[in-house]
Formats: sequence, C-alpha cells, structure tokens
Amino acid sequence: MHQLHRYPYFESWSRSDFMVASAFLFTPTVLLRDLSWLSYLSALGVLSSVCLFVGVFVSGLQDPPLPNPLYCEAELGCTGSLFHPSKTEMVQPSTLPQVLGLIMVGFSGHALFPTLRNDMAKKEQYPKMVGVVYLVVTSVYIAISVVGYRMFGNSAQPEVTLNLSPTSLIAQITVWIVVLNPITKFALDMTPIAMSVEQTVKVYFRIQDGFFFTCLSTLIRIFLVAFALLVVITIPDFATFLGVMGSFCALTISLGFPCLCYAKLFWDDLSRFELVCNVFLGTLGAFGALFGTVVRVLPAILNSQLRRLSLRRVLGPTCMSPVSSVHLLLFANILLHTAGCCPQRGHESSPPCPLGTCVQCGCSFVFVAAPSL
Repeated sequence: MHQLHRYPYFESWSRSDFMVASAFLFTPTVLLRDLSWLSYLSALGVLSSVCLFVGVFVSGLQDPPLPNPLYCEAELGCTGSLFHPSKTEMVQPSTLPQVLGLIMVGFSGHALFPTLRNDMAKKEQYPKMVGVVYLVVTSVYIAISVVGYRMFGNSAQPEVTLNLSPTSLIAQITVWIVVLNPITKFALDMTPIAMSVEQTVKVYFRIQDGFFFTCLSTLIRIFLVAFALLVVITIPDFATFLGVMGSFCALTISLGFPCLCYAKLFWDDLSRFELVCNVFLGTLGAFGALFGTVVRVLPAILNSQLRRLSLRRVLGPTCMSPVSSVHLLLFANILLHTAGCCPQRGHESSPPCPLGTCVQCGCSFVFVAAPSL
C-alpha cells in the first residue's frame, strides 16, 4: 500500500480501498481446486522473494547509491551502499521481540505441509523437500537481513522497498513484483481452511459430489474471502491482533508443540541429548510465545489507559505526579524504554513515538502523552 501511494492514480485510495481491491484479486485464486495450479502461484512467490533480494543487492552496488531520501537520511548515517555501509548497532534489545516475531513468520507454514504432501507425485521425497525448503528460507533470511542492514542501518524500514529510490528502474520492478507476492500466498493459506469447511458441510448435510456441491463450494470460498475482508476492515488495530496471533500461534505450532509432543511420544527411544534438546526447544517456544504475546498486548493496553487517564496533565514543572497515577506512569516508562520510544541515559535522541514525547526529568526521561490523547 505504501508503495502504490507513490503513483498518482492511487494517491486518493484509502486503506479500505486497497483491501477491497486485494480481495477481488485474491478471489479467483481461492476458487482453484487443483493444488497443482497453486504450485505455479507458489513459484511466483518464490520468484518475487528472489527478485526482492536481487533488487536490494543491485541497488547497493550502484555508484553513486540511490536510496530514498525520505527513509534514508545521510544525517543519520544512512548511505544505501554496500561499499560504504550505513551506521549500525551490534545489539538492539528493544527490537528483539519484533525481530523474533518476523523471523518466525517464515517458519510457521506447518498447516500446509499435510496438504502439500498429499498432492506430491513422489511422497517419499517429502522429507528431502522439507529440508531443502527450510535451507532456502534460512539462506534468504540471512542474506536479505545482512545486505539490507549494511545498506540502510538503523534507517531500515519494515518494508525494505521503502528505502529504495522511487526513481530507480530496478526499485520499481522490485516493488511491483513484491506487490504480486500476497496474491500467491493467500490462496495457499486459505485452501486448507476452505477444504475443511467444505468437507464438514458435505458430511453433515450428506451432499453428494456434483454440480450443486461445486456451486456450494464456490459460495463457501467467496464467503471466506469476504469474511477475511470484513475482519481486516472492522477490527481496530488489526496489526496488533495479527501480532498476538503470530507470536502465540507461530512459536507454539512451529517450535513448542512439535518438540514437546515428539519428546513425549518417543521418550524411551530418544537419547539423553535428544531429550534435552527437544525439551529445551519446547520450553523456549512456550516462553517465546508468552513473551511475544505480552509484548504485543501490553502497549495496546497502555494506549487505552493513557487515553482514559490523560497522562499529559500528570507531569508538572517539577516532574511530580498524583499518587493515583504514579504506578501507571512508571509502567509507561518501562514499556516505552523497552519499545525504544524514550532514550536511555547517555543517549540524546530517540525514534518518534506515536503515543507522545519524552522529556528529561532529572537524570531520566519521562513519557508525556500526546495532546491528541
């Protein structure tokens, strides 16, 4: 959406307009019943990921570099070049939960594996296929993260294409290929859900295969797309909702649940080392799911509390606050320091915080809610 706003035709489009247009584009792919056709769409998704890496890499090799000045400012140490890397930091604890959540998204496709295996012509190659897929995904993750961070440093955006120059032909080709990427993913994610609903309806109402069931199946799939569109449009702060689901479900399904179940089922057959590894990874997945969920939920709760208590009136000239708001104020400072909204001691600047600003109070920084709250 951010990328298409660059073009005059899409300047007046709202968030809902883009969602409705996307739903119309996704619907024909969801109606496909032969998963072999979806494999071609999946190949397009792989191509878009490869083109994204190639586009970013080639942009970094250009001399002089052509980054987007709106998201890559030279004053902040951003160069957009691989030959002259941008200013970076070795460790950023404040962004660790978000980074872990983003990484786990690429490894949470377990729900599709049984469907893909059933449609494989040579099912005996399934273990090899899974190993190759994870190797490729991990390699792409490492490559794009290293290249992107060296080029844009702390100015790197969640959508790295925003850092690319809007006037570069390579960047334009990369952007449009990436825009097509969701079309390839939606059908693959929605098809198992649609098949489960269809089989449930078929068994419950004892419907036979034929023209009527085909029409009913089409209506079910259109309804699922419409329902997904309705959820995305109506739920406030849908990004937080997806973050909670991603943190909780992805880590639980991808790491915690498989390792613990494997250890339970084969407890007597596994070596001590394998048991320790599976139990450790299972516990780590459970802790990560809990921690990621808390990190995503607490800022939303804090935002609601800030709106209700209007903390912008809490701080006076002497940085004192009413007793009833002391605990919430301290809670806000802890969260916003963790989120990187307020600078730590010894730092003079901090990234913009949508909830308000940070003012210095003695030797520390204190959060002050925005007037719009």
